[in-house]
Amino acid sequence: MTEMNGIMGQGLWMPSPRSARYLVDPVAFSVALIGGPLFVTAVSFWLLFIPVLALIIGGPFYVLVGGPMVLAHLHRHRGSQSSIIWLACRTIIIVSILGMLACVLAGHPDAVYAIILLSFPAMIFGFLWAWAFGWIYFNLRRAFYARPLYKHL
Repeated sequence: MTEMNGIMGQGLWMPSPRSARYLVDPVAFSVALIGGPLFVTAVSFWLLFIPVLALIIGGPFYVLVGGPMVLAHLHRHRGSQSSIIWLACRTIIIVSILGMLACVLAGHPDAVYAIILLSFPAMIFGFLWAWAFGWIYFNLRRAFYARPLYKHL
């Protein structure tokens, strides 16, 4: 017979329960991931075609880095438009720092200046694309996906 130590669910025998998880609406996520940057570009392309260049240059990074980051964020948190914008800003800063570090370690310190120059428009368009993603996703997300899953082991 084992003893009860007063702390249920913790210790060697019972793992502590994880925080609530959320399902991510796949249709709303896909539409928002692709539609966010396209919406921002369609609304603002008249600005000397800078948004079109931003879409061409930053679009692959947005999908390959931002997509998994926001998917993991929405799976672990309820999510809001401001939290997605903040996540985008943090991700851009971290990826820029890691890119600069990789350039220095690879022996190409001149490329650091290019990363710094590309980081400024990345912050502007990352902010706008994250805002558009959040606006589209939270307007298309069905109520079923807004509820947390039960706490589980």
